Amino acid sequence: VKCKRKIFMKKDALIEDIGDNYDIIAGNPPYIGEKNNREIFENIKKTEFGTKYYEGKMDYLYFFIERGIDILKEGGTLGYITTNYWLKADSGIKLRDKIKKESEFIYIKNENSSRFKRALGQHNIIFSLKKGKYSIKTKIDEENTVFKIESDKLFTKNGKISLIPLEKQI
Repeated sequence: VKCKRKIFMKKDALIEDIGDNYDIIAGNPPYIGEKNNREIFENIKKTEFGTKYYEGKMDYLYFFIERGIDILKEGGTLGYITTNYWLKADSGIKLRDKIKKESEFIYIKNENSSRFKRALGQHNIIFSLKKGKYSIKTKIDEENTVFKIESDKLFTKNGKISLIPLEKQI
């Protein structure tokens, strides 16, 4: 079977133009904090993209989520496994705001532990989101509790993401 479209490419999607928008983006972005990796952050902060999304004390993976949303087609799906601290981190304001305004979560599984043997102490989530606004009920799998909630209701008054059913929130 011949394929007219390039399926895989090797480019720095955070800096380089990678062409068309995509139906599906999946990955495991690198967990790199700014504290000990200033040079990596300085390089991206020089770009238009970096200037738009950079926040002090952020993690590099935030850029991957933001860029992923940017390059998805309307209705496209992004699925990642990441650490879970961006859900509530003070450095994740721009990221969470972008997610809330431009997409909706489909699924979130909060592991509250590491999926990777060499990364003990890390807390991972697996999530997928859809670009656009569709009034989707997000399936949440949090510590053996599974429930559905409207994506917008995941965001607290202070803009953080809560994976607690509404009836249990204070």
